[in-house]
Amino acid sequence: MLQIKLPARVLEDYFVASSVAEAVSYLDAQQGEGRVVAGGTELMPALQRGELRAHHLVDISQIASLRKVFVSAEEIVLGGAVPLNRVVNHGELAARCALLSEAAGAIGTPRLRRLATVGGNLASGQGNSDVALALLTLDAEVEVAGYIGAQWLPVRALAMGGGQSRLDATREVLTAVRFRPLGEGQGAAIVRLEADDAPARAPLVGVALVSLQPPTDGTEWPVVQWASLGLGLAQSGPQRLSTLEEALVGAPWPAARGVLADGIRDVLLALAAEHPAHQRLDEAVTLLAACWDIACQRAIAAMPSGASHDA
Repeated sequence: MLQIKLPARVLEDYFVASSVAEAVSYLDAQQGEGRVVAGGTELMPALQRGELRAHHLVDISQIASLRKVFVSAEEIVLGGAVPLNRVVNHGELAARCALLSEAAGAIGTPRLRRLATVGGNLASGQGNSDVALALLTLDAEVEVAGYIGAQWLPVRALAMGGGQSRLDATREVLTAVRFRPLGEGQGAAIVRLEADDAPARAPLVGVALVSLQPPTDGTEWPVVQWASLGLGLAQSGPQRLSTLEEALVGAPWPAARGVLADGIRDVLLALAAEHPAHQRLDEAVTLLAACWDIACQRAIAAMPSGASHDA
């Protein structure tokens, strides 16, 4: 378990909720002085450093409904308190969406992944969180419960980056995440530009998700039907590269690689000169282009039998 000592009088009460309604009611009673905790891998160190203030914590990690995993051909739903090690080791989830399993496996150590949760990664607001970026690229939605009820919101509505999230952890509970699994002709990949001073967070994380159409009318290569590109940078929010996504549609996938590399270079050149992704520009562009190649190869492998013979 997480071993962190908090200064005297920082924490007055630690409440373990047995239901979402109980957790929300407790938070409401504290009038902004309480805060949700699940794994605590982000929150507890921040409290110790004095970056956050919370005299009352409500632990949601034991709420059964928040630890459920549902996987079908049409939808995947994860409870907000599902630990990352379960995402990594869930065979059916990996078969339907290997991207999320890969993303979870890239975070920390096995010990940390036993504590860290899906909801915690989203609520942290870190732009270079692998899990949050993967879910953003998958067009995932989150269910947020508060005193006036629950609502589903797109993941992109939460992200602010820099350790900031629009989720109010003093009044709301992130209860679930849902998204569609990958289908035929679809592939995804995730890459990280490792920090020079490991084990620090990667200064850049990239995700590519692509749907390819089989070759038609004698064309040699599968064509990009649609693409979803996520870029996560330190000190900023996770982002979708929507303009670049649109530019890739309709291009044969090898030709789309050049379009992507040029677009990524422009994005990274716009960063502050001291940002590691700017300083290591060529390495970052090559890495993200390789991410695209891997996603396309996986999409080709996921095409119906015989559809991709020319590729």
